[in-house]
Amino acid sequence: MASTIKTNNITGFSGGAGSAPITLSGDTATLSGTGVTFPSGVIVQGQQTTHSFSADTAGVDGTEVNQAFGAIFTFVPKYNNTKILFMMEVPEIYALHNYWGMGFCVTTNSGLTAGQGNNDPEGSHGATVYVDYKQRNVPNSPSSFTSVTLKTISCSAGTTLYIAPIITNYTGSAGTSSASSDIYANWSGPHGKMTQTIMEMVP
Repeated sequence: MASTIKTNNITGFSGGAGSAPITLSGDTATLSGTGVTFPSGVIVQGQQTTHSFSADTAGVDGTEVNQAFGAIFTFVPKYNNTKILFMMEVPEIYALHNYWGMGFCVTTNSGLTAGQGNNDPEGSHGATVYVDYKQRNVPNSPSSFTSVTLKTISCSAGTTLYIAPIITNYTGSAGTSSASSDIYANWSGPHGKMTQTIMEMVP
Protein backbone atom coordinates (compact mmCIF):
# COMPACT_ATOMS: atom_id res chain seq x y z
CA MET A 1 0.00 0.00 0.00
CA ALA A 2 1.34 3.45 -0.94
CA SER A 3 2.07 5.90 1.88
CA THR A 4 1.42 9.64 1.94
CA ILE A 5 3.65 12.17 3.69
CA LYS A 6 1.82 15.32 4.72
CA THR A 7 3.73 18.52 5.47
CA ASN A 8 3.52 22.26 4.82
CA ASN A 9 7.17 23.09 4.12
CA ILE A 10 10.26 21.33 2.78
CA THR A 11 13.76 22.63 3.42
CA GLY A 12 17.31 21.36 3.91
CA PHE A 13 18.89 20.39 7.26
CA SER A 14 20.45 23.83 7.64
CA GLY A 15 17.40 25.73 6.35
CA GLY A 16 15.08 27.84 8.50
CA ALA A 17 11.41 27.11 9.05
CA GLY A 18 10.40 30.50 7.68
CA SER A 19 12.48 30.32 4.49
CA ALA A 20 11.61 26.94 3.03
CA PRO A 21 12.07 26.89 -0.77
CA ILE A 22 9.10 24.53 -1.16
CA THR A 23 5.73 25.17 0.50
CA LEU A 24 2.63 23.05 0.16
CA SER A 25 -1.05 23.86 0.55
CA GLY A 26 -3.44 21.02 -0.12
CA ASP A 27 -2.27 19.50 -3.39
CA THR A 28 -0.45 22.65 -4.56
CA ALA A 29 3.33 23.01 -4.28
CA THR A 30 4.95 26.47 -4.57
CA LEU A 31 8.63 27.14 -5.28
CA SER A 32 10.07 30.23 -3.65
CA GLY A 33 11.51 32.68 -6.17
CA THR A 34 14.58 33.35 -4.02
CA GLY A 35 15.18 29.86 -2.66
CA VAL A 36 15.19 27.84 -5.88
CA THR A 37 18.09 27.56 -8.31
CA PHE A 38 17.18 26.70 -11.90
CA PRO A 39 19.76 25.47 -14.41
CA SER A 40 20.95 27.81 -17.15
CA GLY A 41 18.56 28.06 -20.09
CA VAL A 42 15.31 27.51 -18.18
CA ILE A 43 12.60 29.99 -19.20
CA VAL A 44 11.41 31.89 -16.12
CA GLN A 45 8.99 34.42 -17.62
CA GLY A 46 7.62 35.63 -20.92
CA GLN A 47 5.25 38.00 -22.69
CA GLN A 48 3.58 38.11 -26.09
CA THR A 49 1.80 40.92 -27.89
CA THR A 50 0.71 42.04 -31.34
CA HIS A 51 1.21 45.42 -32.97
CA SER A 52 -0.93 46.85 -35.76
CA PHE A 53 0.71 49.49 -37.95
CA SER A 54 -1.24 52.57 -39.01
CA ALA A 55 0.81 52.95 -42.22
CA ASP A 56 4.17 52.01 -43.68
CA THR A 57 6.93 52.58 -41.16
CA ALA A 58 9.41 55.42 -41.56
CA GLY A 59 12.48 54.43 -43.55
CA VAL A 60 15.84 53.96 -41.86
CA ASP A 61 19.05 54.50 -43.80
CA GLY A 62 22.70 53.66 -43.24
CA THR A 63 23.31 57.01 -41.55
CA GLU A 64 20.60 56.59 -38.93
CA VAL A 65 21.39 52.84 -38.83
CA ASN A 66 19.01 51.58 -36.10
CA GLN A 67 15.24 51.93 -35.89
CA ALA A 68 12.99 50.90 -33.00
CA PHE A 69 9.51 49.97 -34.21
CA GLY A 70 6.42 48.02 -33.16
CA ALA A 71 5.26 47.48 -29.57
CA ILE A 72 7.31 48.15 -26.44
CA PHE A 73 7.52 45.54 -23.69
CA THR A 74 7.70 46.66 -20.06
CA PHE A 75 9.88 43.95 -18.56
CA VAL A 76 11.37 43.33 -15.09
CA PRO A 77 14.20 40.76 -15.22
CA LYS A 78 14.62 38.22 -12.44
CA TYR A 79 18.40 37.91 -12.90
CA ASN A 80 21.37 40.23 -13.27
CA ASN A 81 22.83 40.25 -16.80
CA THR A 82 20.11 37.90 -17.93
CA LYS A 83 19.42 36.11 -21.21
CA ILE A 84 16.63 37.43 -23.44
CA LEU A 85 15.02 35.44 -26.24
CA PHE A 86 13.21 37.85 -28.57
CA MET A 87 11.06 36.67 -31.47
CA MET A 88 8.95 38.59 -33.98
CA GLU A 89 7.00 37.87 -37.13
CA VAL A 90 7.13 40.90 -39.41
CA PRO A 91 4.48 41.04 -42.17
CA GLU A 92 6.46 42.74 -44.93
CA ILE A 93 9.96 44.23 -45.02
CA TYR A 94 10.98 46.35 -48.00
CA ALA A 95 14.63 46.87 -48.91
CA LEU A 96 15.86 48.29 -52.21
CA HIS A 97 19.26 46.56 -52.13
CA ASN A 98 20.12 46.72 -48.48
CA TYR A 99 21.71 44.39 -46.00
CA TRP A 100 19.88 44.50 -42.70
CA GLY A 101 19.62 42.81 -39.32
CA MET A 102 16.89 42.45 -36.70
CA GLY A 103 16.86 42.20 -32.94
CA PHE A 104 15.80 44.37 -30.02
CA CYS A 105 16.83 47.38 -27.97
CA VAL A 106 16.79 47.80 -24.19
CA THR A 107 16.61 50.91 -22.03
CA THR A 108 15.50 52.01 -18.57
CA ASN A 109 14.08 55.18 -20.12
CA SER A 110 10.26 55.01 -19.99
CA GLY A 111 10.11 57.62 -22.76
CA LEU A 112 11.26 55.11 -25.40
CA THR A 113 9.14 55.31 -28.56
CA ALA A 114 8.78 52.76 -31.37
CA GLY A 115 5.48 52.28 -33.25
CA GLN A 116 5.90 53.67 -36.76
CA GLY A 117 9.64 54.12 -36.27
CA ASN A 118 12.16 55.77 -33.94
CA ASN A 119 15.44 56.24 -35.83
CA ASP A 120 17.56 57.19 -32.83
CA PRO A 121 16.69 54.94 -29.87
CA GLU A 122 20.29 55.08 -28.63
CA GLY A 123 20.75 58.84 -28.69
CA SER A 124 17.24 59.92 -27.74
CA HIS A 125 16.48 57.26 -25.13
CA GLY A 126 19.81 55.70 -24.13
CA ALA A 127 18.89 52.30 -25.60
CA THR A 128 21.38 49.48 -26.09
CA VAL A 129 20.90 47.59 -29.37
CA TYR A 130 21.21 43.80 -29.66
CA VAL A 131 21.13 42.46 -33.22
CA ASP A 132 21.93 38.87 -34.16
CA TYR A 133 22.73 38.60 -37.85
CA LYS A 134 22.92 40.22 -41.27
CA GLN A 135 20.21 39.41 -43.80
CA ARG A 136 19.36 40.36 -47.36
CA ASN A 137 16.16 39.67 -49.25
CA VAL A 138 15.59 39.92 -53.00
CA PRO A 139 16.09 43.59 -53.98
CA ASN A 140 12.83 45.50 -54.49
CA SER A 141 10.82 42.47 -53.38
CA PRO A 142 8.90 42.99 -50.10
CA SER A 143 8.80 39.83 -47.99
CA SER A 144 7.63 38.61 -44.60
CA PHE A 145 10.27 37.68 -42.06
CA THR A 146 10.59 35.81 -38.75
CA SER A 147 13.39 36.95 -36.45
CA VAL A 148 14.77 35.04 -33.44
CA THR A 149 17.43 36.73 -31.30
CA LEU A 150 19.05 35.33 -28.13
CA LYS A 151 21.33 37.70 -26.25
CA THR A 152 22.80 38.18 -22.78
CA ILE A 153 21.95 41.74 -21.81
CA SER A 154 23.50 44.09 -19.29
CA CYS A 155 20.90 44.68 -16.56
CA SER A 156 20.11 44.45 -12.85
CA ALA A 157 17.44 42.13 -11.48
CA GLY A 158 14.28 43.97 -10.46
CA THR A 159 14.93 47.02 -12.68
CA THR A 160 12.12 47.96 -15.07
CA LEU A 161 13.27 47.73 -18.67
CA TYR A 162 11.62 48.95 -21.88
CA ILE A 163 12.31 46.65 -24.82
CA ALA A 164 11.35 47.17 -28.48
CA PRO A 165 12.08 45.52 -31.83
CA ILE A 166 15.01 46.83 -33.86
CA ILE A 167 15.83 46.81 -37.56
CA THR A 168 19.42 47.73 -38.48
CA ASN A 169 20.55 49.03 -41.85
CA TYR A 170 24.00 47.62 -42.67
CA THR A 171 24.21 49.22 -46.13
CA GLY A 172 27.17 51.51 -46.66
CA SER A 173 28.87 53.86 -44.22
CA ALA A 174 27.53 57.11 -42.87
CA GLY A 175 28.12 59.92 -45.34
CA THR A 176 28.32 57.69 -48.43
CA SER A 177 25.75 57.51 -51.23
CA SER A 178 24.85 53.90 -50.41
CA ALA A 179 24.00 54.91 -46.86
CA SER A 180 21.03 56.94 -48.09
CA SER A 181 19.07 53.85 -49.19
CA ASP A 182 16.15 53.23 -46.82
CA ILE A 183 14.78 50.01 -45.31
CA TYR A 184 11.14 49.75 -44.23
CA ALA A 185 10.24 47.39 -41.39
CA ASN A 186 6.59 47.46 -42.49
CA TRP A 187 5.57 47.86 -46.13
CA SER A 188 2.02 46.59 -45.62
CA GLY A 189 0.54 49.99 -44.77
CA PRO A 190 -2.37 49.86 -42.31
CA HIS A 191 -2.78 46.14 -43.02
CA GLY A 192 0.53 45.28 -41.35
CA LYS A 193 0.33 43.39 -38.07
CA MET A 194 3.24 41.79 -36.26
CA THR A 195 3.53 39.33 -33.37
CA GLN A 196 6.25 39.84 -30.75
CA THR A 197 7.37 37.40 -28.05
CA ILE A 198 9.94 37.93 -25.32
CA MET A 199 11.26 35.38 -22.82
CA GLU A 200 13.78 35.53 -20.01
CA MET A 201 16.09 32.56 -19.59
CA VAL A 202 18.31 31.75 -16.63
CA PRO A 203 21.82 33.01 -17.56
